[in-house]
Amino acid sequence: MLKGIQIVGIFVSSILILISIYQVKKGSLSKTAFGIWVIFWGSISGIFFYPSFMVVIADMLNATDVMQTGIVISLMVLFLMIYYLYWKISKLDTKLSLIIQNMAIHDYMTEATKKDESE
Repeated sequence: MLKGIQIVGIFVSSILILISIYQVKKGSLSKTAFGIWVIFWGSISGIFFYPSFMVVIADMLNATDVMQTGIVISLMVLFLMIYYLYWKISKLDTKLSLIIQNMAIHDYMTEATKKDESE
């Protein structure tokens, strides 16, 4: 018999998978990112559906408590997500700086040629 928290967890995971499907159809999410999110939310849903699976993971990690295992795994996933977001923002910052530099050079060259032509 499923408990209340399990039903809520499975429901939220399912909603987030549906949102991911909608974002792929809309074009705002790549298929690779979609695959990663479906695996992630499917895993979360699976853990809520079969909570005894966490006992197996706790035994593999030599953890003393299932709750401790869940917290450690959640923290690791959060740190991975933060690192990934930092990496993506850094990459976007570099691209944006390059675009701004190119625009500034283009504007400067346009102004310089206008001055040469007027003289």
